[in-house]
Amino acid sequence: MKKMKRSFSLVLVLALLFSLLPNGLPAVSEQTQDNTVYLNVFYAGGDSDGSVSKPFTTLSAAINALESKPLEQGYIYLQTDYTHRISTDITTVDFTQAHGVHIVYTSNPQQVKNLNVVIHSTNTLTTWANKHFGANVHLVFHGPVTFDYVNVFFTPDPNNPLTFAVDTTQTVPLTEGGTASYTFPADSPFYANYTFTAVSGSVAATPVPAAGESSVRQYFRNIGYLRYVINGTYFEVKPHASFTVDTTVDS
Repeated sequence: MKKMKRSFSLVLVLALLFSLLPNGLPAVSEQTQDNTVYLNVFYAGGDSDGSVSKPFTTLSAAINALESKPLEQGYIYLQTDYTHRISTDITTVDFTQAHGVHIVYTSNPQQVKNLNVVIHSTNTLTTWANKHFGANVHLVFHGPVTFDYVNVFFTPDPNNPLTFAVDTTQTVPLTEGGTASYTFPADSPFYANYTFTAVSGSVAATPVPAAGESSVRQYFRNIGYLRYVINGTYFEVKPHASFTVDTTVDS
């Protein structure tokens, strides 16, 4: 599949400033066995308790475990890369469930793990003219968080096929020459390439392989606008962590 690079519109909204906190930014407490739960997608024991030998396999379970303890701050330690999937059909969506404990996402400093955030959004902004602008997403962090020794990657879901948001009428080239008007129906698939043919006074659109490709391909829905919204709480990305938006899209 042919790919290209395109810049995302990315706005980091950091709602907490030093001046807003009476005692400055809270210090990150030392990691201990009592304030740490472990996350490992490959653990298959079926008896997860969050310990280093029986780690949780889902992020929600790890967060719930920290919430159940008498902690102001706790650690989620990634033993493996983890994929966190977010699905939404509206603009604003929570990053995770709300939590009161200050969560520090971390991993082995010598083998920093990836937290892959895959966004499957159908909150569309799509038109024919800006076909890759598939969604407008505001991620809300409902709880204090710190990212340290973890790489966070935000990517669109390639299995989220693009469709036309509304009936979209365009002037299209005809295979027999000349042009005509054609309306792409709302909710119909948005393919990478078409041929258009005049048939009995109307126009037929046929999906065909794009240049250099051997099969018909439907675009996947991209993330046009991604914003981070801090819901009046603490948010920190430490120097040993990273936030990256994947700019690979269909072309």
